[in-house]
Amino acid sequence: MLTITSVYRAFQPSIAKYWGLLLVAVFFMISAVLLGALLPFNTRLLINEFTSTSPDASHMWQIFRNLIFIYIGINICYRMFDISMTIFQARVMKDLTKRSFVVLQKQSMRFFEGSFTGSLITSAKRFANAFDNMSDVFFYQFIKTFVLFSVVIIVIFQEKSSLAILLVGWLFVYGALIAWGMRLQLPLYNASADVDSEIGAVLADSISNHMTVKSFGQERSEEQRFFTVVEKGYAARLKAWFVSNAFFAGQGVLMATAELGLIWYLITGWQTGNVTAGDFVFFQAYILWIIEQIWMLGPMTQRFFMYAADAKEMAGVYCLSPDVQDEHNAKP
Repeated sequence: MLTITSVYRAFQPSIAKYWGLLLVAVFFMISAVLLGALLPFNTRLLINEFTSTSPDASHMWQIFRNLIFIYIGINICYRMFDISMTIFQARVMKDLTKRSFVVLQKQSMRFFEGSFTGSLITSAKRFANAFDNMSDVFFYQFIKTFVLFSVVIIVIFQEKSSLAILLVGWLFVYGALIAWGMRLQLPLYNASADVDSEIGAVLADSISNHMTVKSFGQERSEEQRFFTVVEKGYAARLKAWFVSNAFFAGQGVLMATAELGLIWYLITGWQTGNVTAGDFVFFQAYILWIIEQIWMLGPMTQRFFMYAADAKEMAGVYCLSPDVQDEHNAKP
């Protein structure tokens, strides 16, 4: 988690400048999820009306009108979220790019003598892009998942407390799998990001010194040096991806367990007369909503740490104190 902490500290001053847009985005995200939670209620009413012995057509049309208004509200909230989020991300990325330039300019000559120019350029470019990607995952996946879980668990607890308890237990197991998987994968993705920077550095070094390389006929040795680093990056990336594949397999088993477990629970309830056709659709809608949302939680969490690994090198530069400090208010 040290990587995440250092990256957040580097991002934080730029994020703080636009906290108002951030709050607006969060508000509309929560509003969209809350409106979406109303859909299964109305769908259950509609199904129960269809399956009743004396269906009321006027009631069905009223439910249908309610669904129209809910979908309109959901779309408005998501569009407002998209607009506020787009402006927020663009402004923060602009600020991060400017700050990265200033931070690099403040470093001493010794810092640049011990650094590859290509690596610094790659790190600075990745830094702002990493914020864009990390914020997408954070809001669309983490925030939305948290709000959705909270709403669904409260609703199901009001309807079937035993089912809510089983769902909470399943979520804890799923969360433990994600936490364990991330602890296993984070060092591997950090290593992959380090080698990727090394590849960029070797390439930049070779190109910037092409006259020297050609003058002394070192094309083959430079090619071998670059290919060696590329193979190193391939091995690091492949190892990280194979571990991710194993993690996805475990996630798939848990998803199947949740879906089949719900169907078993509902069939059992129907046999005892405690579950109606509308209840089946109601609970199925919520569980499928959860599964749809968290199906990508593992991969997106993995990508979140990958993006953090991409940003950690520039974040490390932010933490450096220049070897030579100018006096306060010194004239250029």
